[in-house]
Amino acid sequence: MLLSITLPNPSHRGRGYDMRRLNMSFNAEQTEKDMLASVQAVMGGEWPKISGAMQQVLKDEREALQRIAAAYAAGKINDADLKSQLEDEKDTFKAGLSMVHAVSTAAIQKAVNAAIDTLWKAISATM
Repeated sequence: MLLSITLPNPSHRGRGYDMRRLNMSFNAEQTEKDMLASVQAVMGGEWPKISGAMQQVLKDEREALQRIAAAYAAGKINDADLKSQLEDEKDTFKAGLSMVHAVSTAAIQKAVNAAIDTLWKAISATM
């Protein structure tokens, strides 16, 4: 799903709307694919053990991730709020992946970090 949003000039974030507008496009489908690819890259041979669970977590969290991206792009949340919400998403991803007993906690942490870092880069690239 391509989410197109018109937002205020980022240099004026938090100071109200400005007449100058930017067009922000956040491609949620591509971001999800990129998140899966980044997790696959860091997991290496352990990817098959976690792939189904990771895909399910992304499916379950799809709308929440889109809402976070849209809120940030619209200036409804600031950088600190975004960071806090992404930390919450890390916890959600960890909980979803904790059911995969064949993978270590460290590997799950690596997978979660890779996914959220990719999301952060996708959101940042739109600004």
